[in-house]
Amino acid sequence: MLRQKLRLFFSAFAVFLFFCQTQDPHHELHFTVIDVGQGLSQMARFNSLGLVWDMGSGQHMDEWFNVYNKAGKPFLQAIVISHRDTDHSGGLQFVDSTVDWSGIIVTSIYEDTSYIKSLCKRWNKKVIMRAVCEGDTLGYLPQTCIRCIWPPSKLNESLPLHSELINRYSLVFILNFRGNDVLITSDIDSSIALNIANLYKESLDCNILIFPHHGSAGSLNRVFLGYANPEFVIISCARNNPYNHPAESVLSFLRTMGVNLRITYLDKSIFFKSNGYYWEEY
Repeated sequence: MLRQKLRLFFSAFAVFLFFCQTQDPHHELHFTVIDVGQGLSQMARFNSLGLVWDMGSGQHMDEWFNVYNKAGKPFLQAIVISHRDTDHSGGLQFVDSTVDWSGIIVTSIYEDTSYIKSLCKRWNKKVIMRAVCEGDTLGYLPQTCIRCIWPPSKLNESLPLHSELINRYSLVFILNFRGNDVLITSDIDSSIALNIANLYKESLDCNILIFPHHGSAGSLNRVFLGYANPEFVIISCARNNPYNHPAESVLSFLRTMGVNLRITYLDKSIFFKSNGYYWEEY
């Protein structure tokens, strides 16, 4: 009888601790895909610290600043620019002193860092460039492991990269917050997605996947998606864009997967938070 009572007590105590932890906002990581139209921008925040991946084209900076301000103007430890295409880097032109930022830009070892740095036209403080590749980690947020898984440190391509190859070698990251994963894929195509799938296999398993290249048909790879096995898939693109993103083939396959699909032109900015046990959309 005593043993049974003790078992019930400790079970109840464990449940109590679980709910105490899950309701404590100081233990939460927030992740947002910002509606920047035909482009991409994502923000992760832990308490007062933030990290941004890409800045969109700059045509929808009102929404970017709106999300940043509502988040409490976190100190941006760095801004990651996955590659130089304007729909990912253009918003740097509008980052000014109202943004609490370290001045650090993280980009690929194959990128034109002088060009990316030149975009910071309104930033009147020092800009520090950091180049990364597969295997590097970003240690900017507490309790969070952010690992670069693409591009590799060596390529069989001539440098500087031809403009047609920039998307293929854009940065890809796995963000892990106490076991909860986000897969950030930038603009990789299907062949690169397959390469990554063959390299990482089940390690790609994630809760949230940012679909590559705004839902382009050329970025659909079924092996990659099978290993990723996401609960949520996010596509960032503008309504009636000239590229017909997202492709119907992408939407059809995602429907067969049974994922929770979100598209920024329909759902606007998309907000998640994790307590270390699961992601919650809000």
